[in-house]
Amino acid sequence: MNGESRSGMGSGKTERSAAEAIADCLCVVSDSERDTLRCNEVMSVIIDVVFRRTGQRMRGKGKTPGYTDGGGYWPLFRTVEESLDLLADSIESSVMKIGRDAAISIDIAAADMVDDYGSYRLEGEGNTLSGNAWYDRLSGWIDTYAILMVEAPFGNNDWGNWGRLTNKACSKLMVIGDNLYMTDMDSMRKGMARQESNAVMIKINQIGTVSEILDAITLTRGAGWDQVVSSRSGDTEDVFIAHLAVGINAGWLHPTRRTDSQVE
Repeated sequence: MNGESRSGMGSGKTERSAAEAIADCLCVVSDSERDTLRCNEVMSVIIDVVFRRTGQRMRGKGKTPGYTDGGGYWPLFRTVEESLDLLADSIESSVMKIGRDAAISIDIAAADMVDDYGSYRLEGEGNTLSGNAWYDRLSGWIDTYAILMVEAPFGNNDWGNWGRLTNKACSKLMVIGDNLYMTDMDSMRKGMARQESNAVMIKINQIGTVSEILDAITLTRGAGWDQVVSSRSGDTEDVFIAHLAVGINAGWLHPTRRTDSQVE
């Protein structure tokens, strides 16, 4: 199992006047037992070095007013490129290499950006892009920063661009549906028919029961999709979410960080 840490920067869902995305740093390992054990070491570096170093640099620039509900930094950047440059530099200046030890993921929550005409509003930049222009902008980030995961990259009705990005991804990029599917079986079947994504966010709070989660895992695994088991941002510290991810052999775990912890 790979680990995901909210050790990057979160801004999109909490402060739309900053960058239009949440950027995370991921642990990248193979399926071998040796590399899986090594993931613990990498995660320690991500939390102890990358997270703190990123925070120090943002504070030095006067860009950090607080934290998101998921535990990441809440920076005041005008563009996504500024935040990705800083996170990539923090990773590379540690003992890790992007792509070998760690990677970047971004959560766009693009449904919040779409206007009544299907265009995408980048409020921090005072800019509005067509669907095609937004696709090109996003593709540029993926190529420039070797991004491994993109969550909710387009509006829920922008099926054409979901399919374009998934086809571009092949096996190198995870295109993740979250609110697009809501861990709902019928919605995921429609997504499979349209080839909208190649991965899904699995959340018990969306579907309601463990039995339905197991059905969703069976369905998506049969389609060759990756699964990211997640709690809702800032929702709980209960360790059940980790037990569930291990029990179903999920590829990825997306836990809430302890930064805004209920219990220290």
